[in-house]
Amino acid sequence: MKEAGLRVAVDYIGNIFGIWETESNKHEAPIMMGSHIDTVINAGKYDGCYGVLAGLEVIQSLQEQQIVTKCPLVVGAFTNEEGIRYSPDMMGSLVYAGGLDVKEA
Repeated sequence: MKEAGLRVAVDYIGNIFGIWETESNKHEAPIMMGSHIDTVINAGKYDGCYGVLAGLEVIQSLQEQQIVTKCPLVVGAFTNEEGIRYSPDMMGSLVYAGGLDVKEA
């Protein structure tokens, strides 16, 4: 994410966000894309990390074409979405969305 020129933020649960913003759009609501970075055995070939990489590719393609967006773009890499190591599943996005307190998680 840093190599793509994104500002990286990590929240208290461990979700990672790559933020592409400009001075002119940084006060607008962002558009988020991405997925999770954990996976399970026999998951689909587009599961998890592919969604994060696809989001990075979108931003890098826009940067290469010198396209400036009206709002910031964010690539999200959510943690513990599959629930393999810790319960409940979808923990990273659940905490992010306010459905579960980070201290409870």
